[in-house]
Amino acid sequence: MLTKNCRWCHETKPLELFDKHKQMSDGHLNRCKTCRQKWQSEYRKTPSGIEKRKKEKQYPENKKRYKQSEKGKEAAKKYKPDPVRQSAKNAVKYSLKKGHLLRQPCFVCGEKGLAHHSSYAKDMQLLVTWLCVHHHNQLHNEHKGYKSWI
Repeated sequence: MLTKNCRWCHETKPLELFDKHKQMSDGHLNRCKTCRQKWQSEYRKTPSGIEKRKKEKQYPENKKRYKQSEKGKEAAKKYKPDPVRQSAKNAVKYSLKKGHLLRQPCFVCGEKGLAHHSSYAKDMQLLVTWLCVHHHNQLHNEHKGYKSWI
């Protein structure tokens, strides 16, 4: 069982009692969970801790205000899924559920396949190639920048 010395209470405790922290050399914080909780409760009573908590509580309103601004609307457009592409994905999902389409193994290696659309056109939504995750990503990386299947 791995142990670590807490730098606050100076006790040697099991590693499970320390929070994970990827910037530390051993991957765990240098104070145990109980010491961290004590420190956090004391910090929240200080003026800077109170101010920090106020900002945390204000965040939802700031986020809502940002989403309603022009800049926020432009940013949201980047992450909105393409409706034509989404329609093709939903058509395959529905066909699989109803049994009209059967999931096939990857035609390259034979592992579990994902549906790859060569075209998102309405009449070609169910014409898919079955590829595993690896080969599907590989195909998309080779054709990055091309809009041939849209």
